[in-house]
Parts: sequence; C-alpha cells; structure tokens
Amino acid sequence: MRVLKALTELPLSFVLTTLAVVSSATGTQLQQLTPSNFKEYTEKGLWFVEHSTPYCIFCRRFAPTWKKLVGDCEREIPSVRLAQVDCSVHGDLCNANGIRGYPTMTMFNDGERVGDYYGNRGLEDLKGFIKRHVRAKEEQKVLVVEVAE
Repeated sequence: MRVLKALTELPLSFVLTTLAVVSSATGTQLQQLTPSNFKEYTEKGLWFVEHSTPYCIFCRRFAPTWKKLVGDCEREIPSVRLAQVDCSVHGDLCNANGIRGYPTMTMFNDGERVGDYYGNRGLEDLKGFIKRHVRAKEEQKVLVVEVAE
C-alpha cells in the first residue's frame, strides 16, 4: 500500500518517462501499420505482417510468440521487417488486404502480397517461412544480375 501511495505522489512526467525507458530497454519494437503508412512502408523490401485484433483470443495467445519473433528477426534476419495491423481499428485496410480471419500473417515483397502463412504458429516454423522468402528474394536478385550481364 505504501508503494502505491508513493507512486501516486510522483510527477506524471517522471512515471511516463520511466515506463518509456523500461519498454525501450526490452529492445523489441512492434511496428504498427495504418492506412496512412502501409503502402509507404511495405513498398520496399520484405515485410511480414500480422493482421490481428485484440478481441481475438487466438491473437492474444499468439502475441508472445509474435513479440519473440520480432526480436529474433531483428537479430537473425534483419533484411525482413515485421509489423502489425490492428484490424479492430483499421478494418478497411484489413478488408483491402483480403483478411478473413485472425491472426493472419502475410508476406509482402516490394509492395506485392507474395504469400500467407498457414503453418504451425511455432517460432521455428515462422522463421522457416520468413527465411524461404528471403532466399527467394536473393535468388530473384541473382537472376536480374545475370540477365543484365
């Protein structure tokens, strides 16, 4: 009870700053996509996007795996960006992307939808899917270079 009372006496700016520092110390930043930034962000490179809603029990159960995947990919597969779309807020964007259930994970390559993930929702299975798309993109670059020569 004393701790709670002490916290209520702290300046709000101090509490918010402390929370921001603690959350950034985890290292994992979950990128949120919206109708205003979706096209701009996904038009270059590989993007693995989770379409979800906080009201979906499956999404809530999957959230810790997604967060771990984001952190692992930042270290292990930095050429791929991971992001989320909250379909409860941005339903039009989810409809435009053909999302029919949650969570749906979709790979985009230079703005083009190139695949949906239908496998097990285990960390290694997800990484395998991502790595296959990275290899395909690298092979695509090699073909372009060979044709240009």
